[in-house]
Formats: sequence, structure tokens, C-alpha cells
Amino acid sequence: MSLRPRRRLDGSAQAHATTRDADPGVAGAALALSGRRCALHPDVDQLELSQRLLYQPARLAELVALGTPPPRWLEILRREAAPQDLPSPGVLRGQAETCRRLDIRVSPFGGADYPAALGQLPDPPPLLYYRGRLPGEGEPLLAIVGSRRASGQGLEMARRLGRAAAAAGRPVVSGLARGIDQAAQRGSLEQGPSWGVLGCGLDRVYPPEAGALAEAVVAAGGLLSEFPPGAPPLPFHFPRRNRLIAALGVALVVVEAGSRSGALHTARESQALGRELGAVPASPLNPSAGGSNRLLAEGCHLLLGPEDLPVLWGESAGPGHANGETWTPARCAREGVLDAERLSARSGWLITETLERLADWEREGAVERLGGGRFRVTDAAAPAATIDGGPRVD
Repeated sequence: MSLRPRRRLDGSAQAHATTRDADPGVAGAALALSGRRCALHPDVDQLELSQRLLYQPARLAELVALGTPPPRWLEILRREAAPQDLPSPGVLRGQAETCRRLDIRVSPFGGADYPAALGQLPDPPPLLYYRGRLPGEGEPLLAIVGSRRASGQGLEMARRLGRAAAAAGRPVVSGLARGIDQAAQRGSLEQGPSWGVLGCGLDRVYPPEAGALAEAVVAAGGLLSEFPPGAPPLPFHFPRRNRLIAALGVALVVVEAGSRSGALHTARESQALGRELGAVPASPLNPSAGGSNRLLAEGCHLLLGPEDLPVLWGESAGPGHANGETWTPARCAREGVLDAERLSARSGWLITETLERLADWEREGAVERLGGGRFRVTDAAAPAATIDGGPRVD
């Protein structure tokens, strides 16, 4: 079950409607921010407009709802008092050059490639900066967050969950933070892409030691931010980052979140958007897990391991099952799962248990081991052949 939302976004049945739905001519909104349809890197006007609106989400909603022609937005905003921290023209030109130099691209609010999930927020980013690529329309993501000071068991569970999620076609979106975020994203990269959302400009990485991971994320998926180049990782940026992580995930998993943590804040944002919410249990004596244990007490999904993830997207879960079907040699052949690591990720079995099952199948003559964890299914493998049992959670 998902938790009942603690707050409504608009207090109406249209709470999850996108802000852009208020303007029937919203196609022009993209042009107001991009200046031209195929712009990849932002220009100075685009950067100025986005930063005038960045901390005034209500103003963006007003302009759209009133039907103000998008080409006039910057003209109107320039008549108003400029935000105190609006960069000078010289700084804006420097930001534009940085975007070109580092290949930082933009997706404007209302644009064709703007992630639809972000439109469900009451304050969607007016301009989304990204490196790599944006998640596709048919590319659901799973948000995984947790403590920066996680236990070794928590880190290992986050990695397994990330790997299994990516193998199931729901790669991880998280914040590249120390601890659970990084572990989950590394696991996702073992089987597919991952996306990271930063609380600073994309010309830097925070925390700094995540640089190599950030480049791996860019190569396979993408880094996202609503903050322009040069924006530092200020404390108040992270709650804003968290709401993007919550919106981008079709569901959210919490591993070891403290009672007053950013991870718990992200879970509440996800809850408010009506997303399915799951948490991994931990000892009540673990101070880094008070928040995640509280979520379980409130009724979110209990996750004991990767095999429980399917409940978050409405599928049955069970030992060695996916979509209700047991993993067999015949299924491995049909789905091209022919190495131990991938079978472990797809089934939810621990790698040691996967190797034990492969040994059983080999004794039955259903598979032939090829070395390096690889195997092939023999012609003798019957479609109904299976080994019952389930994964252990250490």
C-alpha cells in the first residue's frame, strides 16, 4: 500500500495536474525559455529569465495561468524589482560560455523533452540543466535515498536494490550523496543507467569525491539540476533538489534514514505526490534508521530485499519470482539471462545462492557452466524445470 498523502499540492482534484496545463498555448512557453526550438545550450536571455523565476515559483504559475504570451515574460519581469542575487550581465555571459564548454544542455519548462513528472510539482523548475541525457518518456525511474552515515549492511542492501531495479527496467535516480545514494547508483550502473540530481550547478560535483561516479552516471544516463553553472551547494538547495528526486521516481525506497534527515524529507515529498513508498527495516537502536523505521510503522511497503521491489510498481513479488513467474533454466534461455551476476540481480537471489542453484541445475543436466559465471541452457532443460526456494537476507 502507499501512504496517504500528507498534503495536497493544490487542494483540489487537479493537485497533480501540470502547471503548464493552465495555458492552452504552452508550446510557446518552451520558446520563451529556449529562444529557439532546438537550442541545446542556454543563451544569456534564457539564463536571466530562468534565474528571475527560480526562487519565484508562484510568479511562473501566474504568468502561465494569466495567458501572458511567453515571449513577453522576460520583458515583464524586467519591469519588476530584480531578485537580490540576480547575476550581472557579465556573469550571465560567463554562465552561457560554461554551458557550451562543458556541454551542459537545457530543457525548458513546457518543452517537448521536459520530464513530465516534474510538471506534477507545484513549483517545477523553469529550466532544467543536464549533462548526458534526460530520462525518456517510457523510462520509469526508481528513487532510492538514505543516510550519508549508513551501516555496511545498509550500503550493501542499497547496492543490491539499485542493481535489481535497473535489471527490472527501473534505473535509480538519487542525489549522489555519500552513503546510500552513491551505493544505490553504483548498483544501478552495474545493470543499466542511473540519473543524479544535484543541489548545485553542473560545473561542479558535490560531494567532490563523487566525481568519478558522476562521470559514470553521465556516460550511462544523466546529471540534472535546476541551478545554473556557478551555483554552490548551499544548504537550502538540497530540499529543492529532493523534491525533484521524489517527482522523477515512479516510487521511492528509503534505506536507513534518520528522523530529521534529508532522505526522510524526500520521502515526504514523494508521499505528497502519491508515489508508492518502501523502506528497508533496521534495528531500532540504529540512530540512522529512525525515520525509515517510522515510515514502516506508518504503513509503507516493507522491503526485505530486491525480491520485494515489484510491489512498488504493482507486480507480485516472491522468492526468485518476477511478474509472478519462477526463474527456471528455460526462462533464463528465453530472456537471455545467461550469467550468474545478471540472474542474481533479476531474481533477487544472493550471488552465493545463485551459484548454488546453478550447481543444482548443472547436476540435473539443465545447464552447462562455461566459466566466469556464465552458463548455457542445455537442450534437455524442460520448460517446467525449476528449483524452489527463495533468497536469504543477511
